[in-house]
Amino acid sequence: MESRGQTLERLQLLAKPQPPEEPLRILCHHGFLAGGLSIALDVKIDEALGPLLETMGGAAQTLRVLDIRGKVFSIKLEAQQHEWEIDGLESLVDTLNRGFGASPEVKALVLLGEWEDMIQVWAVPKPVLRQLLPLDWFRPSNPPGLKAALGLPAS
Repeated sequence: MESRGQTLERLQLLAKPQPPEEPLRILCHHGFLAGGLSIALDVKIDEALGPLLETMGGAAQTLRVLDIRGKVFSIKLEAQQHEWEIDGLESLVDTLNRGFGASPEVKALVLLGEWEDMIQVWAVPKPVLRQLLPLDWFRPSNPPGLKAALGLPAS
């Protein structure tokens, strides 16, 4: 049976070698996970959006914010306008996962939980995410959003 570290290495998910046996949220915070971001809990949603889109890659980088009115974001994506109601970082992550569920090249955003007053977010390629979901040690806090990112039924 492969260890967690071996799995992360085999799937090329490590930014630094030999991660300690700590929860994924701590590994993310300390820069061990490729595609990992630590976002302060008090950051404004529009400030978090740019780094998240950059990390997701692909078509996510073409999203443009046209207007923000309170919690409602007017965005343009592929010549279409949409209105997204976003009430926090976790809502933003799930909205982005749903919004780019049909784009296989866009990485899914995995919520790993909070650490050091920051939310830990990990951008993972969708084919790799499919391999991680059944593993016992992989316990993201946003399974419905990840299923949406993969185009799977919410069940």
